[in-house]
Amino acid sequence: MSTTTALLKKQLSEIEELKNLPSAESPKFKKWNQVSKTIIKHRFGENKADEFPGLYNFWPNRIGPHEEEELKMALITGLDTAHAFLEGLVEEIELLGEESQNTFRKNVRSKNQNLRDINVSNGNLIWGDDVKISQITVGDVAYALIREIEKKVPESEEKRNVIDSLKKITANETFASLAGVFVGELMKRVGTV
Repeated sequence: MSTTTALLKKQLSEIEELKNLPSAESPKFKKWNQVSKTIIKHRFGENKADEFPGLYNFWPNRIGPHEEEELKMALITGLDTAHAFLEGLVEEIELLGEESQNTFRKNVRSKNQNLRDINVSNGNLIWGDDVKISQITVGDVAYALIREIEKKVPESEEKRNVIDSLKKITANETFASLAGVFVGELMKRVGTV
């Protein structure tokens, strides 16, 4: 199986050729777009795949009919946006490492997921519906917690302090060896907010 970086770089290498197509209606473009989204979804998760430029980014910003040049320019602009997005993913991997990008790729959570239902045990992240994700990194847990806290916990000084602490953790490389115990305790504390 190819690495995430190799897959993304392959998609990036095809962009210049796609710019020669007349519009986003081309089967070649549709295939490229589908493969790009699938790679992102499987390697980074559904949320990141949702951030990839949608089909509307590759079409003119008005109701047609459209001129050929207008269709081509919209395609090129959309491809430039997709190029920047894919390059950003490659850069994330280069900065954080391949393994950390695979952590939440399945993005499996029940619809009734609650922050209080998250546990860390023996290097596994266990959601409330007993779905387990292994090989997690501190950064992955912290980023997931930050997103959950921002969405679900009411505004308060304690909320801001916990989020600030999590952001500091993700920037501290020496923390990795102590992470399992500390993150477990932090998750228990956040669960009681």
